[in-house]
Amino acid sequence: MFVVVNAVAIPDHLRGYLSRFLSEVTTGLYVGVVSARVRDNLWERAVSAAGSGSLTLIYNDAAREQGFALRSTGSGSRPVLDLDGMLVIGTGAEDAVGVEPDDVDLPGASLSSPDSVSNAPIHRERRSRVRKRTVTIAKRDNRGHEPVSDEDRHAGIS
Repeated sequence: MFVVVNAVAIPDHLRGYLSRFLSEVTTGLYVGVVSARVRDNLWERAVSAAGSGSLTLIYNDAAREQGFALRSTGSGSRPVLDLDGMLVIGTGAEDAVGVEPDDVDLPGASLSSPDSVSNAPIHRERRSRVRKRTVTIAKRDNRGHEPVSDEDRHAGIS
């Protein structure tokens, strides 16, 4: 499972711990391939050691419409809105205008806490938008012309 971790203002010992399992491609950005169990244990230990820093974990998740899931924690975390399996990141504008998360009324939407996003598999019915079509394929010769029947050929019709 491919994992990306963005770490901001975390202690040095946590940077060392993350680099045991993941490669630090640039300051605070870790990538790697780990199992789901290692990913979950890594996240739990990182959250407990993050202190005043912030962490964001992005990983592939076939159960989601976008193909990935994310978790974030810390002071810089923004709210994650789950719209029928599509993750939408909030901008914090709700706080600016005084709207409480309970006041958000979007059909099929739930506001996840910034500290965790539900990792439960999403089960929903998928409706196919593809119409079934019947395609008739005519045999053609190598020049793209449809074949002429023997009766038409003898009658002079081509």
